[in-house]
Amino acid sequence: MNFGTKLHSFLEHLDFYNPKFDKEFGFYKKNIMYFLDSINLDKVINIYREYEFFLDDESMHGVIDLMLEYDDEIKIIDYNFFLKQDIDISN
Repeated sequence: MNFGTKLHSFLEHLDFYNPKFDKEFGFYKKNIMYFLDSINLDKVINIYREYEFFLDDESMHGVIDLMLEYDDEIKIIDYNFFLKQDIDISN
């Protein structure tokens, strides 16, 4: 399993409200914590992980990595997009 796939799996199972980082992913702790801060967990009503969806006519389907439901909006997060971001939060 390549590292990107491992990190994706790590995020799938991470307890967002009480994140714990093992040695392998500790290097990404700052970036992941930045991500968690940016999604305003205190305002999230529901969290859906690996949410399968179908178009009405079932001509297409897929899996949403992370969907966050708020009072007034829904955010859809693609881990592959997130993992490709070069976030520099060293300051």
